[in-house]
Amino acid sequence: MTKKKLGIDDGDSLIARIMEALSEEVVCAWCKYPNKKIRATGLCSHCYNINTRIRNAQKAVERFKIENPTVTGREPLKLFELKFLLKVEMMKAVRAKAEGSLYGNLYSADIDVVRVECELDLVSKRYVNKRLFSGNASLLGTVFSPLQLKYLFYMLSLMNREHLRRNREKEAYSGAATEQTREAVSE
Repeated sequence: MTKKKLGIDDGDSLIARIMEALSEEVVCAWCKYPNKKIRATGLCSHCYNINTRIRNAQKAVERFKIENPTVTGREPLKLFELKFLLKVEMMKAVRAKAEGSLYGNLYSADIDVVRVECELDLVSKRYVNKRLFSGNASLLGTVFSPLQLKYLFYMLSLMNREHLRRNREKEAYSGAATEQTREAVSE
């Protein structure tokens, strides 16, 4: 079947229609992830679960404080654990929102060749453990039109976002542990 029969003038006009359709989709208020069902709260199920766990952890900390009035000296281990779990969930929320600010406006933003090169490098580093595309920005700019670069970036961002999503908990535990250690040292 030819391009004419499919109603496609050229690659750029097809990509323009795809990007326009993507820009009209309702996305999560936090992570801005496309193609996900959005709840009434404006969050995808992933971010909604994080938000729910934050509220539950906050309630658990408050409940513990009410049930166990403070004693002079160090805080009880259980309270320390509850606060740590709250920090982990808050770190997940921060990371989800950071993902949204990084990738959320890519439909309307101008994507330059350096940003596409960096995204290619991230994908290759994460999946084959080598930086395969370092120094290819000028070649990318020659081979792809600006609209094609934007669509390439979109496809790469989906892979990187999936990685961020799958590793969000591990990264949040690491970040919360680092923060907890800094607080303990400064006391």
